[in-house]
Amino acid sequence: MQKTRLQILCKIESKFEMIQTHQSLWLNSSLEKHRPDVKIDRAVITNPQHPTEKILVLEPNKVKQVATDTFAQQFRKRRTTLDSLSPFWKDIYE
Repeated sequence: MQKTRLQILCKIESKFEMIQTHQSLWLNSSLEKHRPDVKIDRAVITNPQHPTEKILVLEPNKVKQVATDTFAQQFRKRRTTLDSLSPFWKDIYE
């Protein structure tokens, strides 16, 4: 009985510590949201000599470079020209 009580108290303290220090981890655990790690081990690129052909990249260092370049291109800072927007969109962004 005493051992069980002690185990329960230890579990409560560890849960409280998790809530205080790792809130997102605790929230995902409580909501049973478990996201598996994503492993990118291949990539498809356009053949530079023949733009209509695709190439499957399997070499790990090349895959990593392709992934880095792709994310850099997708999430780059955009050049926006707010002056050329229509009045409708200007009103929305103001």
